[in-house]
Amino acid sequence: MSANKKAFILPFCGVDGTGKTSTFKWLEKKFEGDDAVIFIGRGPCRVETFVEHNFPRQFNVEKDWIDTSFGNAIAFACAVDYVEYYNVVIAPLLGDRKIIVCDRYASCFIALALAMARKEEMAITLLNTLAKPDLIFYFESSWTNIGQRLSGKNAPAYEFESYYCQNKFKSGYDKFFEDTRQQRYVVTNDDSVEALQAEVLLQFNVIYDRYFKS
Repeated sequence: MSANKKAFILPFCGVDGTGKTSTFKWLEKKFEGDDAVIFIGRGPCRVETFVEHNFPRQFNVEKDWIDTSFGNAIAFACAVDYVEYYNVVIAPLLGDRKIIVCDRYASCFIALALAMARKEEMAITLLNTLAKPDLIFYFESSWTNIGQRLSGKNAPAYEFESYYCQNKFKSGYDKFFEDTRQQRYVVTNDDSVEALQAEVLLQFNVIYDRYFKS
């Protein structure tokens, strides 16, 4: 599928509350009108939503998302949703010389599958068929700041956003990077928004210049 890949794939990854999506949207506005850069959002969650509302749960708490077959079903559903989205939206762009910036990517859902108490092998196998990213912007932050951002959202608290789930999710990312040796740039979001944006823009411009001058 990616034999003729020319595009540079740059996902924004990290646990919830680290600032990846807000920074993604900010950068998208910054490069609005630049046809050399394409911004791809997370994509639909049709199968995941179906599983969430119909799969039997054991505890009806956040532990279901990691420790039971419900969590494995969610991880596999996320993989199915993303592969469908990738094939329709991302795969047709891979032959173009462009930078594709993704708010989440297959790597994020592999990390989710690795976070399960019983590793979700089918999801990992499915996601490993997709083109590998050239570099990942991996967002980190202190648990205190993550908790403040998640609690400050204008939405009800979500079970998967609990410390228990997000800590397990982070362990999935740790395992992913250990297993794959995937190249990443770590973005630490514990300073001001302006500092975060300046760092991301600086690093992105380096990538932009090197890619189009090579």
